[in-house]
Amino acid sequence: MDVRLDPKREHLAATVAVELDVEKSGRTVAAFELHPDLTVRTVRDRLGTGLPFARVGDEVLVSLPAPTRAGERLDLEFDYDGHMLQRVGRREFALRHTSRWYPRCGVLDRARYDVTYRWPRKLDLVASGRNVDGGGRDGERWERRVLDAPAIAVSFELGEFAYERVRVGHVDVTVAFSRTLGRTLPPRARAETVRVVRDTLTFFQSVFGPHPLGELTVVTVPRRSSQAE
Repeated sequence: MDVRLDPKREHLAATVAVELDVEKSGRTVAAFELHPDLTVRTVRDRLGTGLPFARVGDEVLVSLPAPTRAGERLDLEFDYDGHMLQRVGRREFALRHTSRWYPRCGVLDRARYDVTYRWPRKLDLVASGRNVDGGGRDGERWERRVLDAPAIAVSFELGEFAYERVRVGHVDVTVAFSRTLGRTLPPRARAETVRVVRDTLTFFQSVFGPHPLGELTVVTVPRRSSQAE
C-alpha cells in the first residue's frame, strides 16, 4: 500500500495491491468494501490490464478477467482517493473510519500488511506495524510499516501527539495523546488512561495468552465515538 495524506484538503490518495487466496471456483466478480466517500479511479489485474468495476454504496464489485479456480492467488491493484481525514484541531486530523479506508475482501479478512505513508513534515503519524524504513525531504515525511502477523485491519492517525510509554511483559506499549486532549487532560487522567491500557492488556494476556506482537499503540483522538482495530 502506498498512501499519500493531504491534511489541508482532508484528503487521502492511495495505490493498494491486494493478494487474495481463492477458496471457491467459478467466481467472476470480486466484492470489496471501501468507504463510500473514496472514489476508485482504476482497478488492474496482475498484468496491469484495467478491469471493469461498479460501485454500489460501500461496495466495489470488480469483474474478473476469468472465473476463479480454488487454490489460486488473485492479484489486483486499486487506485483511489477522497475525503478521509477530518480536522479536529489546529493540527489534528481524525481518520474518518479506521478500517474502511482501504479495500477489504471476504468475511474473515485477515491479512499481512506492508504500507508506505507520506505526509507533511510538521505532523506526526501514529500507525500499526513495525517501522522498517523512513525519511523525509522537501517538507514531506514517509514511513514504511510492516505488520507480519495476519490481522483484521491496519490503521493510522495523523496530527500532533504527546507520548507515554510503558512495558507490559514482552510488549512495548505506547499511548499517544492528541495535543488537544493532552492540554485539557490533567496529569492524573493521563496516568489513569495508561494504567487502564496496561491492566487491560495484562488481563487479556492472562485469558487468551501472550500478545502476538512485541508492541501495542493506543491513540486518543477527539471524535464522537471510539474505534478500535
